[in-house]
Amino acid sequence: MKSLFTVVSILALSLGAFAQTSSEWTLIENKNGVKIYQKDEVCSHEVGTIMKSRIFKFENTTNSVKNVSFRLGAYYGSDECATCNNSEYDRKFAIAPNSSVQGACFDPNLDKYTVFIRYENEKNFNPDLSRVEFRNLTVN
Repeated sequence: MKSLFTVVSILALSLGAFAQTSSEWTLIENKNGVKIYQKDEVCSHEVGTIMKSRIFKFENTTNSVKNVSFRLGAYYGSDECATCNNSEYDRKFAIAPNSSVQGACFDPNLDKYTVFIRYENEKNFNPDLSRVEFRNLTVN
């Protein structure tokens, strides 16, 4: 019985290594046939990092390719934008007809569709993400 409990415990822990809790997608913008959704996710990495991120999904509802560009404006507990003066937060990508692209936990190829909120498993004395905006959003 003890060994069965040990096996079940190990299996549960290993399945939980990449577990994430998420909210539902919320529509935040609809521009020129591209719908932009967001949701917050708590993501666990295999090395023990637990991070909360805001994940974005861009859905092209048209029959043509859409090009999207903007600068991600992230605000952390104040009226001062933490990212607005940094070109590192410029985003530019194309979305195929009738398809979507979205962020994912701990995937560096998809981090242009995410923004950091906070670390969940560390004492973090910095304010959480309080607001996000898509500055100079262009969809054509």
